[in-house]
Amino acid sequence: MSILNEEIPLQQFNSDYTYKGNRLASFFRSGRAESRKLLPAGTPLWKCTSFGLLNPRGNITEWWVDGNLLAPARDACTRLHCTLQEFARARYAVSYDWNSMDNLLEARLIQPVYAFIGETRGVSSHFERDKSGNVTTTPLDNVRLIGGNAQYCIPNLTTAHIVEISSRSARA
Repeated sequence: MSILNEEIPLQQFNSDYTYKGNRLASFFRSGRAESRKLLPAGTPLWKCTSFGLLNPRGNITEWWVDGNLLAPARDACTRLHCTLQEFARARYAVSYDWNSMDNLLEARLIQPVYAFIGETRGVSSHFERDKSGNVTTTPLDNVRLIGGNAQYCIPNLTTAHIVEISSRSARA
């Protein structure tokens, strides 16, 4: 039995690999993943997402964070007086128009997979959330989501590889 993404070497991922029409390496700082790592079955993962559950149709988003980094992220939120949603939006550079990030989704791999790892590239955004919670365009042209935290990219991930552990609000 082959391991997910085994056939994608780091050099190919960084040069010409595309998934769902995107060159995934371009979402990392310097336009490239720093490494490729075999994640064993049992590896914990987390993300803030619009969805409260893993997609039951089997298609799972490729962007995840090492489960061991959740406690340090929560500690940072306490120090910064912000929600996990706000912290994750800034450090994983997710624009308001891409994803509400309302839910903290924790999962665990049930099969080994290869992941590509790197620091998230910052992005400019012309969107913000107003006081009512609606996403609107902002007149500011200098809004920047800084990125910079390590993230896993696991293309081709399905429910055959991962199981949901918990889902709860990321706004707390």
